[in-house]
Amino acid sequence: MAAKKPPTKTDRIRELYLSGKSISEIAKELGIRYQHAYNVLVSSGLHKPKSKKGEPPKVDPKAYAEFIRGLDLRAVLLEQIEAQVKARPEGRLGFEIRLTPADEHPMLMDGGFSAALHFEVEFLVQEKEGGKERSFGYIQAVWRGVYSSREKPSKTIYNLFIHQNLPVNLWPYFRVQVDQLTAQMGLPRLVLPAFKTVR
Repeated sequence: MAAKKPPTKTDRIRELYLSGKSISEIAKELGIRYQHAYNVLVSSGLHKPKSKKGEPPKVDPKAYAEFIRGLDLRAVLLEQIEAQVKARPEGRLGFEIRLTPADEHPMLMDGGFSAALHFEVEFLVQEKEGGKERSFGYIQAVWRGVYSSREKPSKTIYNLFIHQNLPVNLWPYFRVQVDQLTAQMGLPRLVLPAFKTVR
């Protein structure tokens, strides 16, 4: 009889949440960041963000196209960077990527606005004994795009923009950053895949 596969960290996050623990308690118990546990639970449909009520309203494609035509990317700014290697791993290496909006609303300015994304790459290793996956480091960064715009984005247009166009604009900067930092951290250089929208 085949040995039962040990639960992954994602499995443990779900199990603990279903047992009644809060996201903060799960993060503390598993030794992970709150954002990691939060993202796993949201993506699996177990946790519904309080700020969102159901599916976002549909955006008129013509209105969105007109909004995009009136945009110009003026600057890309690095607001925050944090990186850590907890231990030198031995085993099969992997990684998880997470992107979350850093602003709930656009930061308005004369003639435009800005918006930011929180990027995270978590480094994982599958241990030789038992095949258990564990985290051994991460890179986190917040990048902001500054735009000139002919019109102030509505709530529905902004919600689509931060999930569709903003990542396309900011991803190349984080991608280069990860490539350079992994080399400086003494890890195999990590070249992230090109960003592809799914909407």
